[in-house]
Amino acid sequence: MKIREITESKSNILVANEEEILDDFVNWAARILKLETIPDIEYSKDTEEAQQGHHTGRHTTDDNKVWVYAKNRNLVDILRTVFHELVHVRQGELGQIQPGDSYPGSPIEQEADVLAGKFIKIYGEKHPEIFQ
Repeated sequence: MKIREITESKSNILVANEEEILDDFVNWAARILKLETIPDIEYSKDTEEAQQGHHTGRHTTDDNKVWVYAKNRNLVDILRTVFHELVHVRQGELGQIQPGDSYPGSPIEQEADVLAGKFIKIYGEKHPEIFQ
């Protein structure tokens, strides 16, 4: 798995412990979801991308990459977004996503929202440090 390093002022950089948590969480989520492959994940501070795209996460199926907005967000919220996007990875592996299927409130999005909410709580029970 590749986690792209975030480069901004020291106060905005994920500390080493947070990077370890992110890596552990992604591997845990991949096992839970039975992912065939773990995508490259970029943790971004690009506010413009988030605002223009109206999102805090994105998965692109053609290159199997996940983009997650990480600026000024609690770790638990970042992890919830990661899980949501990994659900989309699994949905793609299972052929469940068709063009136009991913819109607010669609069955694909509802499933990702429900699973992310459920499993962040399960992970958080054993990892209270994610709640900052």
